[in-house]
Amino acid sequence: MKWLWTSLAVVVFSTFATAQQIKINGRLVTDSGEPVGNTTVRVEGESAHTDSNGRFNLLMPSKLREGARVTIVVEKKNWVINQPLDGEWNLTATDPQTLDVIITPWGAKALWTPARIEKELKLKSEAIELDVYIEELARKYGSTQQVTKEACEKWAATQNNNANALKDQGRSVDGPEAVRLLGDAVSAYRLALLVFTRESMPLEWATTQHNLGFALQEQGARSKAPEATRLLAEAVAAYRLALTIRTREQLPRQWATTQNDLGNALQGQGTRVDGAEAVRLLSEAADAYGQALLFFTREYAPLDWSMTQHNLGSALHERGTRTDGPDALRLLGEAIAAYRQALIVRTREQLPALWAVTQNNLGNALQAQATRTKDSQATHLLDEAVTAYRQALLVFTREQRPQMWAMTKHNLGSALQEQGARSQEPDGKRLFGEAVSAYNEALLVWTREQRPQLWAMAQNNLARAYFNLNEMLFKTGSFDESEREISSVLSDVRVGTRIKIPLLAIEIASLIALKRSAEVPARMKNLIDLMETQPPDFKVQWSFKGVERFVGQSQQLEKKDWLLRFLGAMEGENRDAILKEVKILNPPLTQIPE
Repeated sequence: MKWLWTSLAVVVFSTFATAQQIKINGRLVTDSGEPVGNTTVRVEGESAHTDSNGRFNLLMPSKLREGARVTIVVEKKNWVINQPLDGEWNLTATDPQTLDVIITPWGAKALWTPARIEKELKLKSEAIELDVYIEELARKYGSTQQVTKEACEKWAATQNNNANALKDQGRSVDGPEAVRLLGDAVSAYRLALLVFTRESMPLEWATTQHNLGFALQEQGARSKAPEATRLLAEAVAAYRLALTIRTREQLPRQWATTQNDLGNALQGQGTRVDGAEAVRLLSEAADAYGQALLFFTREYAPLDWSMTQHNLGSALHERGTRTDGPDALRLLGEAIAAYRQALIVRTREQLPALWAVTQNNLGNALQAQATRTKDSQATHLLDEAVTAYRQALLVFTREQRPQMWAMTKHNLGSALQEQGARSQEPDGKRLFGEAVSAYNEALLVWTREQRPQLWAMAQNNLARAYFNLNEMLFKTGSFDESEREISSVLSDVRVGTRIKIPLLAIEIASLIALKRSAEVPARMKNLIDLMETQPPDFKVQWSFKGVERFVGQSQQLEKKDWLLRFLGAMEGENRDAILKEVKILNPPLTQIPE
């Protein structure tokens, strides 16, 4: 059934007349564009008659100012003002504004504009059933119940279609624009649900609830706390409502799809909270994925099965990292198993991008398990993690997927650093060096301007890798190599001050070990200058205990007492505490004790 309303022109221009009165010049037309003559138009007690072309002129009372809300009344029996809706309009005194004042016969299909339907449906009480309310609307406007119902359902379908388009647009962009588009999608789905009720249209209601949950989830994933937490909670609520209709018995595929997406929303919630609440939410997420896998089998729905296995692995991994002891190892082991299951279907040949994502996540789970394990098993797990990251990098290239490439490079750097910490020379030196290279590559994409939080994280881990590398060189007696390595880092303008400070301390120790004490005062001055640029709560993030132990046990090193005091001073509780001790230890070279 088709119906049409036309927005041809009642053109209303508003300007300031004398004494700051707003003058209105307008024209009244029907929904088919015909002028309406010899009709009284009233606004705020002022009235005028339209001429044969529908034109009228009104001078507003001087008390009315720009922005005032007024109501236009057209004295024509059994006609309704469709635009502006029911005659409600805000006065303007800026440049002339065009206003389409359109009237429609009482009972006509054309009166059911989107604006009128939305206005009337928003006034509906939850206690009144939709069919009863539609019957009331039909009587109110002289329409039939069938015409009114069809108009509302057509409007709701349009809202739903608009929401789907907005959701897809929002997922294709980043930043505030994505959040805005997804928010618009959420609003449109909520409008559709004014007509798609559980009682009158249960299947459409359930589908729209699912889609609403998905849009809220995507919006929440792109938002910051506490807004993200609120949106994800609303997504969970929408999915649970959908599942009251989408049951395993009646709609098994839709049920499984909603269970999987419910798991995603619960996992999103769980990663944003701490403690017992996080464990509870992540457990519920894993349960939801387990439910989905009752329908999504490898044989019947291999792609959905592998997707849900990947998601299950992610939930188990997140829960494992929030658990201690044997339970943590068990959960991480189950996460690894789930990722490996997903990779049976997610192959590099068939699904390269998804294969790479799962390889990266597998690497993360293996690395997390390794950090909770000792000896040879940890070494084996880290080897597997490094292999998984390198596999992912076969697909995630800097040219085609720069953000994923940077993330995987960073993760690779962390695994290499963990390997280095468990290795002796020369493997430790090589592994720390490879970790430094991986972090530096990630920082080519994660810049301070574009990704400040990721940049800060990578900078911190890079600093740790530099420190570990040079600590190992020092402790193995490679003083000359350590000094050269640190000198190169210190001359790099890209390297932050927080990295340079602990490295300067090791360089000073290396210079003393090399019997080049004449160069120490200059380095001490550099160290003090850098320290004075730091905030009051500055503290070196890494321990010098390993270096101190080596110095204490060495039989060849000179000026050991001074050096041990210096290294101890670098572990002060804040900037001023460190500076106080370092300045005391900064006498002329000849005064540095042997």
